[in-house]
Amino acid sequence: FEICRVSDGAIRHIRSRAELSRDEQGEPRFISGIVHDDTEIVERNAAMLKSVRDSEEWARAIFEQAADAIFFANHQGDFIAVNERAVELTGYTREELLGGNMHMLFSAEVQGAKPLRYDLILKGEVLVTERVLTRKDGSTAPIEMRTKMLSNGALQSIMRDLSERRKLEEQLQLRQRLDSIGVLTAGIAHDFNNILAGIVGYVSLLGEGAARLDPEQRDCVENIRVGTQRATELIH
Repeated sequence: FEICRVSDGAIRHIRSRAELSRDEQGEPRFISGIVHDDTEIVERNAAMLKSVRDSEEWARAIFEQAADAIFFANHQGDFIAVNERAVELTGYTREELLGGNMHMLFSAEVQGAKPLRYDLILKGEVLVTERVLTRKDGSTAPIEMRTKMLSNGALQSIMRDLSERRKLEEQLQLRQRLDSIGVLTAGIAHDFNNILAGIVGYVSLLGEGAARLDPEQRDCVENIRVGTQRATELIH
């Protein structure tokens, strides 16, 4: 029970044990007993319990706010727990997932090409694969799936959406192709410019002797000069 200590008003947790003593005629003589102050024990136990509860709440917060989808399942792949990201990734409600199985997330083609190897996982192997997940609305998403068996026997699968990574990889590949085309184009332009430089030089020589050319020949030389000028501007 609890008492309020008179000296300082502190609340103390008390455990008491009392025994009645009687005389030879069986009449009560006195009561003896022990009163033990269990305050430190009670407070220590309360602190430990709070720590456990805080740890559970912290673990739950990490589980629910994880950036990756986390699934817990039994040996048959039936879901027993999922986090919020799993709901967002798959498009199913939490209730639908908890009433379902891992197979609902992958098409028959995907499972045929990359089966869910529970036999290897149950032997203690950690499987990391890339596969295509099918959402509730039929849309798909590339994912990286890491599955292992926990110490309590449950299976844990962590799925990471690779859609953004794939998009960045495609953008990088496009940039690399464009860079390659740019290098190729610059090389061709440089070589072509060297060819045009020779043509322009010969046209200049012809122009210096224009007095010895007839009108038709001068027109031809001018047409060559105009054409090479346009080609030079195009290369630049």
